[in-house]
Amino acid sequence: MEAIEHKTKGEGPLILFLHGFPELWYSWRHQMLHAAASGYRAVAPDLRGYEDTSGPPVGDAAKFTTLHVVGDLTALLDAVAGKEEKEPGDIEAVFAQTDAKTVLRKFLTFRDPSPFYFPKGKACGDLFGAPIILPSWLSEEDLDYYAGKFVHTGLPNQIKETIFTSNHKTTEMEGIEHKMVSVKGVDMHIAEKGTSPVPPRLPLALSQGSGELECCEYAKGPTSSPAQTFRALYGDDHYISRFQILPGEIEAELAPLGTERVVKKFLTFRTPGQLYFPEDKGFGDSPDTPIVLPSWLSQQDVAYFTSIFEKTGFTGGVNYYRALDLSWELTAPWTGAQVRVPTKFIIGDLDLTYHIPGAKEYIHNGGFQKDVPSLEEVVVEVCNDDYGRGSNCEPPAREREREMEGIEHKMVRVNGLDMHVAEKGQGPLVLFLHGFPELWYSWRHQIVYMAAHGYRAVAPDMRGYGDTTGAPLGDITKFTTLHLAGDMVALIDAIAPEEDKVFVVGHDWGALVAWQLCLCRPDRVKALVNLSVMYLPRDPTRLLAQTFRDLYGDDHYISRFQEPGEIEAELAPLGTERVVKKFLTFRTPGPLYFPKGKGFGDSPDTPIILPSWLTEEDVDYFTSKFEKTGFTGGVNYYRALDLSWELTAPWTGATVTVPTKFVVGDLDLTYHITGAQEYIHNGAFHKDVPLLEEVVVMEGVAHFINQEKPDEISKHIHDFLKKF
Repeated sequence: MEAIEHKTKGEGPLILFLHGFPELWYSWRHQMLHAAASGYRAVAPDLRGYEDTSGPPVGDAAKFTTLHVVGDLTALLDAVAGKEEKEPGDIEAVFAQTDAKTVLRKFLTFRDPSPFYFPKGKACGDLFGAPIILPSWLSEEDLDYYAGKFVHTGLPNQIKETIFTSNHKTTEMEGIEHKMVSVKGVDMHIAEKGTSPVPPRLPLALSQGSGELECCEYAKGPTSSPAQTFRALYGDDHYISRFQILPGEIEAELAPLGTERVVKKFLTFRTPGQLYFPEDKGFGDSPDTPIVLPSWLSQQDVAYFTSIFEKTGFTGGVNYYRALDLSWELTAPWTGAQVRVPTKFIIGDLDLTYHIPGAKEYIHNGGFQKDVPSLEEVVVEVCNDDYGRGSNCEPPAREREREMEGIEHKMVRVNGLDMHVAEKGQGPLVLFLHGFPELWYSWRHQIVYMAAHGYRAVAPDMRGYGDTTGAPLGDITKFTTLHLAGDMVALIDAIAPEEDKVFVVGHDWGALVAWQLCLCRPDRVKALVNLSVMYLPRDPTRLLAQTFRDLYGDDHYISRFQEPGEIEAELAPLGTERVVKKFLTFRTPGPLYFPKGKGFGDSPDTPIILPSWLTEEDVDYFTSKFEKTGFTGGVNYYRALDLSWELTAPWTGATVTVPTKFVVGDLDLTYHITGAQEYIHNGAFHKDVPLLEEVVVMEGVAHFINQEKPDEISKHIHDFLKKF
């Protein structure tokens, strides 16, 4: 940061900067310097309950409603904007020229529907002149009573807020002044830079939310309190729900982590979903896991925040959340009111507030503009290949590294394989099984979510995929569903020897393996959530691969995958990256075809537009692994379909006796297999899976459902598994 002289720089209107949680005036250090250099007077207070601002009782959350906080700011503006006031005693001296009864007579009988003036030196104008006739409702005895009281107390005068200067803090921001301002019984610490020679009546204001309710101006809903709304949306482990518990409880849970780690975890949170605090599990990761700071946050910045919160604790900031419902009650008079101030709104596309259900629709589809009619501009800062337009955006590799923070990788010897697994969290084991053409990485969002909710999330690279080695790719007989289910039994034994049963979640081929695992070893599975691929009961009269050929012909992808080496040779000229993109972006609610010699049926030069849920960095990760292994391992699962059919003859007519939830997208090609919807919804599915508790069909969602709708799928999984 450039050195700035210890003096006021710049003149102009006052800008008031308001910080969020868990932050301080310091969060605005960069903007203050820029604003002052651009001719503004920049002022940033430590809000009620933070740093050097003292006065409010942190033990009383009722003193932290939005009305209290806004009231603080109104008083602060009066104090720092230099509003002209009479000197104390000035007007009293004028009143003293006559008796209290005469002054009160003038005030109480004033009925002119125009402003009331006190021309200097003339008091009430005719105060000592014409007699005043009392109205019928005011008697001389009434005046005598009032006058008797004011003789003892004096007439009320406006109390002028006192501004005094504290010792300058030693910070790297030279030229930023620090003051204490007494407002509403609160000694408020403010930082400011720049001057305003003619203080404006209404300063500009910039604010940063301390929670989702401040992310944008949602119209106040009269039927549901905000804390209860978040609990209904995200459950008891959501941070806002956890902040509602008995005062001091969340503080006690955070204390063992240390203030510095808590500050780092909050400030480096970048998951475009929600933040959870499972009871007694902190942030859901090991307290020894290193935290990599982003480029915009230095260790010195962390040290400053830590030094302050070491002194004050987090209670002041948490109280804002504890007072949410009280604020909701007290603001009932503003139900349906609009914000009529010219407004600009800025948000990051990775901000957790931008991913609240309905937030994007509200912001972009007219609801926001209706509630804030003078809303002039909405800006969504996006991180792109040029590292984004915002200062908080990072290089893609760095961003991916941070999103994967805390996920551990290890090799486990199972069933003749060296199996690569990714895992995070502590608690009951949840085993995530991926499909084709995917990797453990397909479950990245769910791993983070479930770990944050108190589970141990484990996702292997399946046989023939990624960093798992040992499977002979040239021998398709080693890729039957019995081999794959056997791999999972061995993996459970290796990584969770103390657990009799574990939770299993599968997608695509991972779902098929999960169905087989539940048939073979229901004693090892506590509950199952399967995505996309329904249970396929064994038909003893028809080979499975032949069934698909009969339904869709020789160009259907399953038919084309049957000949060893053939499809690999056709895909090779397209390049691994293009193949990955074509598979992952397939959204046609019908069969996938590979006409011989024509690849995906389009020109290899046709650009592929990625959906919002799939980044180039995601594609790079998948591509890097399939460049190394090729697609043969995954394709072999299809080549072994008929052998699997032969080997599973003993389970003909068997049912899956594990508690199950099934989720599929209505655009998923599997949902449009001939007869699939009838099987799922007309009773046959439930007959084959008698403990099937729930079927969810998600509208507008295609095959790669756990990546396309990560938050919703994570919540579906958690809501089901937490029952067991």
